[in-house]
Amino acid sequence: GELDEYLVPISLDNINITDDYKLKTKSVLDKYSKQELTVNEYISDIEVVEDEHFSKTVKKLATADEINNMEFGTRIHEVFELTDFKNPNYNLLDEKESEYIKNFLNLDLLKNVKDANILKEYEFYVNNQKGIIDLLLEYNDHIDIIDYKLSNIDDPSYVNQLMGYKNYISTKSNKTINLYLYSIINNEIKKIV
Repeated sequence: GELDEYLVPISLDNINITDDYKLKTKSVLDKYSKQELTVNEYISDIEVVEDEHFSKTVKKLATADEINNMEFGTRIHEVFELTDFKNPNYNLLDEKESEYIKNFLNLDLLKNVKDANILKEYEFYVNNQKGIIDLLLEYNDHIDIIDYKLSNIDDPSYVNQLMGYKNYISTKSNKTINLYLYSIINNEIKKIV
């Protein structure tokens, strides 16, 4: 081809590399020399993100920073999901995670959490849409539904999401239902209804 004049064949035996490398290279080459390799293209700093929940739908390309933030958000959500709010064990958490849990449990809204029936990651389906309620606290006379967000709690779609949760839970209970959005990083609670 057109590039032939620029190509220089090199033998592994004639270049100064260690025998360890030659052995590894040879074994890798032998292993795959008679097999067809399938290569999946990978783009390093973006990937498609899809979220098909009752919650806000995300269909866009995400940057590496956004992916890192999502992974951080997922980790913090897991911390909130796995921590026993009636008896938190801070030994299992790092300093920042402990701070987030303590901030949350120090809210006035959580002062009677020991009296609540606690449901976390409560999953339900309505009209083929899946809803997952982060936290449902059922008391004798009312229910508090709290949706955690990592930071921003001002997106109008979050209100619609919570109203969907309320509509569903109101088919299961006659108790008063209160809705809250909670910003974990900002330690800010906002009552929706």
